Amino acid sequence: MYPSHFSVFLLALVSSWLLGIWYLVPLVSSHDDPVTRKPLFGNFRCNRYFVRKTSFITCDIENICLATNGQFVLFHPSERLWGSQKDFLKVLNSEVWTYAQGRVETLRGNFQVRVIDADLVLEHVKQYSQNITNTSSQQISETQWLGASSISGWSNTAPQKIREIFTHYKKTSQPFTHDGVTITPIELDSNFTYFTTPTYALKRYAAGKFDRFLVDNLLMVVSLMMSYHPVSNSQEFESLLNHTILYLDDVFDKVTPNNEVATHFSDPSIADDHSLKMASLISKRPPLQLCETKLNHFSIEKLPCRNVGAKSSTVSNHHSKNQGSEKPLVLQSCFSHLLVGLTAPFHKNLYRRESVASTLRQLAYSNLNIRPLPHEENDTHRMIEYLDFKMVRVAIHKPSSHSHGPFIANAEEIAKTLKERFTSHNIQNDILLQQLIHLRSSILVEFFEFPKSFSHEHVNYFSTVDVFITDSGSAAYYSMFMRADTSMIVAPECTSVFNDTAAVNHSSRCESSVAFQTLKALPAVQVIDYLELDAKNVKCQRRDASAKARSICDPILDAQIMAESVVQLLKKRYLKILN
Repeated sequence: MYPSHFSVFLLALVSSWLLGIWYLVPLVSSHDDPVTRKPLFGNFRCNRYFVRKTSFITCDIENICLATNGQFVLFHPSERLWGSQKDFLKVLNSEVWTYAQGRVETLRGNFQVRVIDADLVLEHVKQYSQNITNTSSQQISETQWLGASSISGWSNTAPQKIREIFTHYKKTSQPFTHDGVTITPIELDSNFTYFTTPTYALKRYAAGKFDRFLVDNLLMVVSLMMSYHPVSNSQEFESLLNHTILYLDDVFDKVTPNNEVATHFSDPSIADDHSLKMASLISKRPPLQLCETKLNHFSIEKLPCRNVGAKSSTVSNHHSKNQGSEKPLVLQSCFSHLLVGLTAPFHKNLYRRESVASTLRQLAYSNLNIRPLPHEENDTHRMIEYLDFKMVRVAIHKPSSHSHGPFIANAEEIAKTLKERFTSHNIQNDILLQQLIHLRSSILVEFFEFPKSFSHEHVNYFSTVDVFITDSGSAAYYSMFMRADTSMIVAPECTSVFNDTAAVNHSSRCESSVAFQTLKALPAVQVIDYLELDAKNVKCQRRDASAKARSICDPILDAQIMAESVVQLLKKRYLKILN
């Protein structure tokens, strides 16, 4: 439970006037001094729900830095806190801030911040170079970071006094105290970087599985986007694609406790592949990764990178409690905005959070240049134009050689029955279906084999699917990329239980699948449980007939019921262009 002092937690806000003045005006400005000193005012905006073991649920932390020892460090003076300021500072330094993993399992997802009772100032100069091409010459400016300083006592000191103190301090670059203000130099790593765009930090969960990565990782990032960066128009929406994803783990690391949940015992190379390709659905920027690039030295690198050596050092979310024995702080990078936290796991259902799935599809379509965009699907004329030229497509999930199941046992029979249903002999009394086939010459009935590796082409493909017939496995989650007014029929999950007294030595039970329970809340797609079509006559085919134990059963669906259902769903979808 929360300690009692958490009952007074409020949002920490810095005066907007103070922020505006000091972000725009350098501390020391003269022709003799080319160095610009940029104040980075630490701040955090966090929310809370019910009683939990973390201080907050999600956070947008401004100007937080990563030290080379793996700690996330926030320079935030106690004078800008509330209540018993020094006590609150101790609370922030002792409690877990939030949980940075898609499912709450183990302490691995705990995210902690070290708060330093001071402000931070970065020092840099601009360097200019000429970019000469065959047609033009362009001057390019680059920032060279020189160093940093911490300042205590800033909040209670007049701006002009701060300038005067810095004038004395810059001559020696040694710790300097005057009129209650202390300035202390802080070392920057040789590869120091200041990330100016919002960055979303997370520990991966089951990243080697497509559906798990989508639901337990990507949706968490999109949820943070929507919470802290709401947009009101398409131009602002496009700006979200310039945000960055930061993974706080190495999926190949076998030393860090509980790190196996990053892949959920699947191939770590596939987990990295998903992390790279699926991140590019919602961001144009290459994803980043926190890595121990040298022993006891952490840095932000482009994905993928590998941790070296044993994990003998402190890590990013469990900093040492014995602060007195630490080496001097060295900053490796700072972030203008670091967003972190989990609202609630998405794997159970999307109830009341349907807009997160809609935003994911909008981002993916925008980034992959798939048109029309989801927000244009409400334009009847635009959609009629789109439906007028696209092929009518029915996709049926068929297991591939690496599939583990469950899957629809009679997928071939269903496809054959559908194709027969669309022949001229069987549509003589169905005027709407005749019109549809006449406009398209044919209706495509295709098998979709679940791929071992994710590709953007799969998103493109499912943006063209009208009806998707699938089992309860990972393939069902491609429906998140299907358009408005499309449909998906999900087969039930069947379980076989050995029974010595049964005439056939086993009995089967079929029930609505987990995939249906999760995806039925999708606002664009009509997700249909097969049990709604044929609850009494579902047959099952036992995967391993020799096993005297509970085993996987593959459902056998009625091909005629499926064919007639698909016909009705296609009429519904294309009714606007048939009249």
